[in-house]
Amino acid sequence: PYSDGKARVLQQRVCRIDGDMAREANLATVYAAIKDGSIIEKIDSFSSEDLQPFLPLLIFASLSTCDDPSPEAFDVQDKLRSRLMGFVQCNTLVQMADVDVSKVLSELKSVSSEQGITPKGSFKYATPYDKVKTVASALLQLSALSNNDSAITDSSFFGCEYPIDELVCAILTCIRKYPTRFDIHLIVGSVLPLSNAPELITQLLCNMGESMESVVEYLIAAQFPESSLSSKQRAATLLKLMSVDRYLINRSLVRILGSHKNNALALSIMCICLDDSELLTWLLSALLKHHPIAAFIRRPRRPAVKLLHERIAEVVSSLSARKGDSEEEARLAQLLGALRVVANVQLSVDESRSWALFLTRTECKDERYICMALSVLVACPQLIPAYGESDREVEESVVAFFDWLKTRLSSDCSPSLQQFFLLLSIHLHANQTTQLSKLISNVLYFKVKLDTNLLSRFRNLFLRYAMTERELAQQVSSLPVTGTLTIAHKGFLPAHCVAQLLTARSFAKHSIPIHEWLASQIVECRCPVHPAVVELIGAYASSCVPEDTNLIINEPLSEKFIEDLFIGDIVDEVLLVPRLLSFFFMLSLRSRIEKSDPSNSITYPYNLKIESRMPIRYMISVISSRPDDFQALRSPLLRVAAHFYVYMLPDANFLLYDLNVDLSTRSEKSTAPLRESGMEHLLESVCAESTAEGVHHVKRLEWSSLRTQLRSREYVLNAMRLAVKQQMSDPFITSLTHVWNRIENVESVTFLEETITALSGEKITHEMLCEQPLLLCRCKDIVFKSGPLFSCFLRLLSFYESAGRSILAHKLQTAPLSSSNRQEQKAEREELARSLIGAQNSELVQILLEACWRFGDAEVQKLACEHIHQMFIADPVLLKLVHFQGYPVEMIPMAVRLIPSMHICLDFVHEILALADMSKRLFAVVLITELAQMYPIEHSCIRVDLVLDVLWTLCRVLPCDEIFPLLTGVVPALARILTIFPQISDDVTYVLKGISRIATSRIVVSSTVLKPASCPERRLIAEIDKVIATQDNTVSYKRCA
Repeated sequence: PYSDGKARVLQQRVCRIDGDMAREANLATVYAAIKDGSIIEKIDSFSSEDLQPFLPLLIFASLSTCDDPSPEAFDVQDKLRSRLMGFVQCNTLVQMADVDVSKVLSELKSVSSEQGITPKGSFKYATPYDKVKTVASALLQLSALSNNDSAITDSSFFGCEYPIDELVCAILTCIRKYPTRFDIHLIVGSVLPLSNAPELITQLLCNMGESMESVVEYLIAAQFPESSLSSKQRAATLLKLMSVDRYLINRSLVRILGSHKNNALALSIMCICLDDSELLTWLLSALLKHHPIAAFIRRPRRPAVKLLHERIAEVVSSLSARKGDSEEEARLAQLLGALRVVANVQLSVDESRSWALFLTRTECKDERYICMALSVLVACPQLIPAYGESDREVEESVVAFFDWLKTRLSSDCSPSLQQFFLLLSIHLHANQTTQLSKLISNVLYFKVKLDTNLLSRFRNLFLRYAMTERELAQQVSSLPVTGTLTIAHKGFLPAHCVAQLLTARSFAKHSIPIHEWLASQIVECRCPVHPAVVELIGAYASSCVPEDTNLIINEPLSEKFIEDLFIGDIVDEVLLVPRLLSFFFMLSLRSRIEKSDPSNSITYPYNLKIESRMPIRYMISVISSRPDDFQALRSPLLRVAAHFYVYMLPDANFLLYDLNVDLSTRSEKSTAPLRESGMEHLLESVCAESTAEGVHHVKRLEWSSLRTQLRSREYVLNAMRLAVKQQMSDPFITSLTHVWNRIENVESVTFLEETITALSGEKITHEMLCEQPLLLCRCKDIVFKSGPLFSCFLRLLSFYESAGRSILAHKLQTAPLSSSNRQEQKAEREELARSLIGAQNSELVQILLEACWRFGDAEVQKLACEHIHQMFIADPVLLKLVHFQGYPVEMIPMAVRLIPSMHICLDFVHEILALADMSKRLFAVVLITELAQMYPIEHSCIRVDLVLDVLWTLCRVLPCDEIFPLLTGVVPALARILTIFPQISDDVTYVLKGISRIATSRIVVSSTVLKPASCPERRLIAEIDKVIATQDNTVSYKRCA
C-alpha cells in the first residue's frame, strides 16, 4: 500500500492525465485499511470524505449477519453502524442494499422494449427501489450496446448528474444479489464508453476488492482499437486502479510487457504509477532486453512518450539536487545511455544540457555511477555540444568532472575503477574504436557502436584535461601486480592496461621502465594461465624490437632473471608457469627479430646457451598433456617452439608416458622412497662389484617417482660411467637405462652432454653434436656390445640427427641473400644442405652396419637395423645411396633379414648389376639372392633371371682372368637360387657348368705350372660339382680373393 505522501503524488499525476486538477478522495489509504482488516480500528481517524466512496461496502458489512456471537464482534458492528449514521445518504443506501433484485428482474421482463428506460431526470428523485431498477435496466441495455461506442452516452441513461455513491451501491446490490445475471467483467466492459467510467469503475472495485485483480487482468487482455474511446478509457481506468492498489502494478506490467502490445499503456503506467527507483528498474530492464517499447519511444509526438520525457526530466532534476551516494544515480546514468543508444530518443537542447550536467556531477562518489557516467559520455558524445559560447556551461562541467576524476584516482579509489579509467584512457589515446566499443558495452550491458568523428570532441577534452600519455604510462607502471594470477580473475586487470600501452610503445616513448613490473607479474602467474598474460607477453616481445618508423624499444627481461628462474627443481609446479612465460617471451622476441631484421643487424639479447640449459622438452610436454591449464598459451608457444625447436617436440617415446602420473608416482609397485643414502649405497655396491645389492638399489630407483629420479640424475650419470668402465650385469644395466630414459625425456640438453661424456670419456658439447651428429660414434666399445646402452646411444643419435636437420633448415631460412640471383642462391644452398645430410646419413648407416658385424651382439644388431629401417623409410633415396656405395657382402644376409625396407632394393638392384666394377656386380648378385630367399615372389624371380643372363654374357665376353674373381663369389649364390626357384634349375645348372668349364680352361692354359688340389680353380670346380650333385641348401659366403 501507498504511504499518504506517495498516494497524493500518484493521484496528482492521474488527475493531470484526465485534465482534472481537483483533489480526489484518498482512496488508496482507506482501501489499504479495508484490505488488511484494520478499517474498524482506524475508522475514526478517517474523515467523512475519505469514507464516502466506500459507503456501499460498509453498508453491506453492517447489514451482514455476524457469525461470531462474542461481545467483541457485536461491539465492532455497533462501532461501524454508529460511524455510518453520520452520513446523510446512509438510510437511502441501506434501503437500496435491501432491494429484492429478483423482483426487479421480473418486472423488467414484463416491460416492453418500446417503453425504454426510466425517463430523464427521474433517477435523482426516484425511490431506492426505482433507482436499483433503473440501474439494472441500464446495465442490461449497456451490455447489448457494448460493441458500439458511439451509441453509448451518459444522457441515454441518466438525464442529470447522479450521486456516484448511490449508483455504485445500486450496481453492487445487483451483483451481490444476482451474480449469475450481473457479471462484474461484463459490467466493466459495458460502462467503459461512459465519460466518467474511470471514476465509476474505480469506486465500484474499491467496494469489491476481491474482484479488482481479475478485472485488471480482464482489462489488460481486452482487445480495443488503439484510437477508440474504450481504449482510452481502459488506460485511464487502469491507471486509477493501480493508484489505489500498488500490488497490481508489477503484475500488470509483467503481463503487458510480456504481450509485446499496449506499449503506450505500459509506458504510462511506468511514468505515473511507479516511483523513481521503480521507473529506472522497469524501463531499463525493458530497454536492455530490446523490448518493442524501445521502438515506441522513438516517436516523440505520442502522449505517453511526452510524459516519459517529462518524467525523466523530473528524475534527473531530483537526483541532481540530491546529496550523497545511492545506486539510483548509476542506474539513471545507464538508463540515459540506453534511451539514447537503444531507443534512439531525440533530445531537445535543454534535455541534452541537463543530461550532460547530470553525467558530469562531482558530488556523487559512487564508483559505479562514475563508470556509468563516463561510459554514457563515450557512447553518447552528442551530449557534449560543439565549440561555442552558448555551450560554455557544459564544457566547464565536463572539464571540472575530469579534474575531479584525476584527483580522485590519485587519492582514493578501488582497483576496478582505476583499471577501467586506465583502459578507457589507453583506448582513447590509441584511438582504438573497436576495443573502446567492447569496453563500453561491457560496462553498460548493451552493444555500443562508436563513430570516430562524433567522438573527437569528447576525446580532445579527455586527452587534454583527464589523462596525458605520459601520466597514463606512469600511472600504469605504478599499478600493483596481480597476485597468483589465474584465469579465475575476472574483469579488468593491470595486465590489460600494460599490454595496451606496450602495443602503443608508450613506456619506451617516455623512457619509463616496465621490465621489472613484467618480471614481477610473470612470477605471480599460476595455472590455469590467464589469456591476458599471453597477450601481455606477445605485446612486450614486439615492443622490444624496433619498427620501421619507431626505433624506440623497451628493455627486455634481464638475463639474470631468466637464469635464476630456471634454477631448482625441474618439476616445481610454482615455477612452471613463470618458466613457460619466460621461454615464450624469449622465443617470441627471437622470432620477431628474425622477421623484422633479415640482414641480422639486431642482436639477440640472450646467450643461446641459456635456452639449451632449459628443460624445453619437459615444458612442451606439460602444455601438451594439460591443455585445460594452458589453453591460452598452448597454441602460440607451440607455434614458435616448432619454428626453433622442432626436434624438442614430443615424440613417440613421450606418448608412452602419462606425464601427470609420472609427476606423482610411477606405479603402485613403488616401494619405500629411495633417499640420497640409498643412492650412495647404489654407487658403493657398484664400485665394490656387489651385483645383487646394486641391482636391488637400481630396481628401487626404477620404480620410484619421476621427481625422485630427477633428483638422482647425478647418481644415474655416475652409475653409467662405472657401467662403461667395468663389466656390469644385464639386469643392472637394463634398469639403469630405464631410469635414464625417463630422466632424458624431461631433462635439458645438459643431461645429454653429461651422458655422452660418460659414454665416451670425452667432452663433446651440444653445439658440436648438432653440427656433427657422428661425433657420437666416439663412444666406447662397451656401448656397442650392450643392448641397453646401445638403445641410449640410438636415442641420442636420433635426437641430434633431428636437431642437426632442424638447425640447418633454420639457417637456410634466415641466412641473408644477395640482391641478385636470389632464387638460384636459395636453390644452390638447399641442394648443398641435402647433399650434406645425405652424406652424414649414409656414413651413419655404414657405421651402424659395421658395428653390427664387428661386435655381433644380437640385441645390438636388432636395434641398429630397426634404426636403419626408420632412416630408409624416412628417406628412400638414402637406401639407394648406401647400396650403390656398397658394404661387405657378409653383412647382406643380416641386413635383409633384420631391415624390412630392404625389399625396395629389388627396384634398383639391376642398376648395380650393370656397373663395370666386378665387386659391385658380386654385391648385386648376393643381394638379389638374399632378397629372393627372403621374398620369393615374381619380382625376385625376374631379377634372378637377369643375374643368369648377365653372368652367361660376362662368361662369353670377358677374359678368363678378369671374370674369374667374380665367378668364385657367385657360385654359392647360384647354389642358393637352385633351392629358391626350382623351375629355373636347368638354367642355373647350365651357368654353373659354364663356370666350371672356364675354371678348367684356366687350369689347362697354365698347365706348365703345377696346380695343387687346393688351387682356386680346382676348389671352384669341386664346389660346382658338389652343388650340381647334391644341390645343398647350406652355403656360406666368403670374401673373394
